[in-house]
Amino acid sequence: MKHSYTKTAIAVLGLVASVANTSVLAQASAQNVELQFSAQLNVQAFECGKTYDNMGSTAAKITPTDFRFFISEVEFLDNTGKSTTLQLEQDKTWQQDNVALLDFENGSGPCRNGNTATNMRVAGQLPAGNYSAVRFTLGVPFAKNHADATLAAAPLNTTAMFWNWQGGYKFLKFDAQTNANANGMQKTMAMQNASESASMAKPAAMNSGFALHIGSTMCASASKTTAPSQCMNSNRVQVELKDFDWKKNKVVLDVAKVLKATNLEVNTMGTAPGCMSFPKDPDCFSVMNLLGLKYDGVAAQSAQLLFSKQ
Repeated sequence: MKHSYTKTAIAVLGLVASVANTSVLAQASAQNVELQFSAQLNVQAFECGKTYDNMGSTAAKITPTDFRFFISEVEFLDNTGKSTTLQLEQDKTWQQDNVALLDFENGSGPCRNGNTATNMRVAGQLPAGNYSAVRFTLGVPFAKNHADATLAAAPLNTTAMFWNWQGGYKFLKFDAQTNANANGMQKTMAMQNASESASMAKPAAMNSGFALHIGSTMCASASKTTAPSQCMNSNRVQVELKDFDWKKNKVVLDVAKVLKATNLEVNTMGTAPGCMSFPKDPDCFSVMNLLGLKYDGVAAQSAQLLFSKQ
């Protein structure tokens, strides 16, 4: 009987050792990955307080006041097309589960409604291997998009990136003063951020600044604090960059590419400033098309132009 117990003990110890070795090997085969992002306007690096020329259809001068966005579901693809999910670092600041917030404004100058901290990378772990492409979504997954931002963990507690329970988060937030309205823009944007909602289509003054806010719309629910079961317009942008080496390449986000056919100096009367994703806004048609998104029942005629590799 004693001999039998000894054999059992040895077998158990062997199993434990095998599991431990497997765990060590798995950890050894994983690699830390940093996906670097660069925010630009007409190929120039984004800076708070900098003025950019030749923007939009009228070659306007603009001065950005905010530039942030969420991405989710980051994957890397090998040469066969097989995808592997990047396991995001849970840093309790910029990344939660499979969602990350990129923030390029630093709270200075005209960006004073923002914050000083910035984040220009997505970090995580990936099994060792040869990867030739990266894929991700601009936006917050539906399951995380409709709740109370004031109770959420970082980065989903960033209320400046939130509309309401029904609409959810602003997947992309780009705000700017134009050469026609630089003096009054801060007041306009403060009022806008206080009142913006899924029913935002209210009369707006001409030259009230340009805001590009991408998020889900037409999200019906029983009440303002009840999460919807679906949204007619999800407005999540699927991005895939081929021939991408995370050790050498950066993900470039150039907002000028999706604003090139839009008049940034004059806003359509009766609509929110700029394009805030809401239906029936003439200032959104070109922008949504160049983002590769269907808008007002019309399919995009272009693949997304916002993201590229560098």
